[in-house]
Amino acid sequence: MLPPQPELLIVHTGGGLGDVLLATAVVDRLHQRFPGARVDFLCQSRTAPALEGHPGIRQLWTWPGKGPGGLNAWWTWV
Repeated sequence: MLPPQPELLIVHTGGGLGDVLLATAVVDRLHQRFPGARVDFLCQSRTAPALEGHPGIRQLWTWPGKGPGGLNAWWTWV
């Protein structure tokens, strides 16, 4: 069960550009459901340009994607 009003929500896509674009609808829906929450987005660096400037995303987090380290390298950085 979700808390009544979360402070921060993170949308994560591990896929390609199509997955990222489809997930923008999730960002919009989260803002409708939890109007006071901040919404961040985690995606591969190669798909990040599609999200830059999105009004519903407070912070855009990226990781290098596939290859040496991948998400594990990003997670240790956080």
